[in-house]
Amino acid sequence: MVVFHHHDHSTNISGTVVGSNIATGSSQINDSPITYKTGSQLAAALRGLSSLAAGLSRTNQATVAQALDSLAAAAESGTTDFEDIEENVRTVSEISPSISEGLKQMAAGAGSSLTASGIIEGIKVVFGVS
Repeated sequence: MVVFHHHDHSTNISGTVVGSNIATGSSQINDSPITYKTGSQLAAALRGLSSLAAGLSRTNQATVAQALDSLAAAAESGTTDFEDIEENVRTVSEISPSISEGLKQMAAGAGSSLTASGIIEGIKVVFGVS
């Protein structure tokens, strides 16, 4: 994907972009309309967050990837081991503030069919989001 903006600069974005809004440089996105209506959409978005771990140590990258993959697998299967979900969310929150922010945004963007899911509820509990 190549994005051009009014200053005639371009930004090249590579990799998987799944249900995402992209802000580069000093830009921001407010009131994003993105919603996750199915477990598979949420799982893809969770796995996509692992790209934000690039600046972490290899050990932390692996830990975050494992936690996100566990959350994604639970989202796909509909499994709601609430303790496991909370543990994985806490693990990510302790290692990466940027991925934590992504998880909070996911909780806010969950469609009504997912609002009762264990993943969304676990994220909300860990971060105190209502």
